[in-house]
Amino acid sequence: MARYYWDEFSFRRDLNQILHLMEKEKDPQEKVRLEACYDGANNLLYSSFLMPDVSTPLPKRIHSLYYDFLSDQRYFGLIDVYMGIMEKHLKLYNEAQTNYESLVENIRKTGAKVSKDQAVSLCYDFYKGLDEELFSHFEPFYKKRYSQLLFLREAEQTGTSLNEGNQFYIYGLNKSYVNVLGTNTPRMPLLLIHETGHVIDSSYNPEASREPSKFEEVSSIFMELVACYHKLGNFGGNYYNKHIMGKISSIFGDAISVDDVYRILGYYKENHYKADEDFYKLAMEDGYTKREIRSTMCTENMRNIVYPIAFPLSIYFFSIYKHNNKEGLKELKKFLSTTDRDTYIPLLMSDHLRDVVDTELVDMMNTANDSFKEELGRRL
Repeated sequence: MARYYWDEFSFRRDLNQILHLMEKEKDPQEKVRLEACYDGANNLLYSSFLMPDVSTPLPKRIHSLYYDFLSDQRYFGLIDVYMGIMEKHLKLYNEAQTNYESLVENIRKTGAKVSKDQAVSLCYDFYKGLDEELFSHFEPFYKKRYSQLLFLREAEQTGTSLNEGNQFYIYGLNKSYVNVLGTNTPRMPLLLIHETGHVIDSSYNPEASREPSKFEEVSSIFMELVACYHKLGNFGGNYYNKHIMGKISSIFGDAISVDDVYRILGYYKENHYKADEDFYKLAMEDGYTKREIRSTMCTENMRNIVYPIAFPLSIYFFSIYKHNNKEGLKELKKFLSTTDRDTYIPLLMSDHLRDVVDTELVDMMNTANDSFKEELGRRL
């Protein structure tokens, strides 16, 4: 079996290359971009290999979160797009979740084993068959996968959630590093397809990767949806329904968590930007406990805003793809070509997109629920 491995020294080598590029660069704007990439790579190096366990005092953390919110508040209306649709269909969602949970252990135990080489091959074949142009942005990573792809033994602990994959793009070198949890199950190739969706996005439009935005998950979630639609690896219909249901559920949880942060920050503002006993009192009057407040504000919930923003737009592109593969990919590439992705905010707020996403989510949940009920009937 081939070895897939990268480490601290790989990153340090690339950091040195960025420094050399910065020294030679004459264009001030390009130099700023390279400096931003260098700082980002340094931060990743620090957090992955060097960072000690540091606890930030709660008042300082809330203050920092509030200013993050101020810079990102234009995105908060987009959370309601996903939450509003899901809350319309809570009965169906809960029924599907109940049946999903009844099956999850059985599916895990009877699931196929997938080696790391098989996962890489499935990912390669998927992108090669999907689109020639998109594949051209994946292929360079594939050729270097032994030094730029790492299968993790354990998921990274991020706040209260587990991060099963990660991608970091090095601007100036047009190079991506990818981590994926080595589950050796059918989940592994889907995780790899998700993370290499980031590789394609970054390589397709490097300028967009340097612009601050909350749309970085769109192409990766789209790729996951398409891979499940085409039954990547043919692991059995229940597996793909389980994966989609898990995605719907986790992103709904992300939306609720971000909404909780938003609400609690509102009490902070109302209390004249002080995290004292009066702040707790305001939040507790609305039903929160002190423990919930601390838990909500001391995790990485705000980072999860990218998923409920991306999911509706990914579903929208996927809906077009289902009816016409070429048109769906054309719309995705139009998105990838856009440097200022905030221009998609009006589309996300439109009634048309909400109607499309509503229809697709109901179809996904019904399909999954019918599949789970049928499988449960066979097992009983």
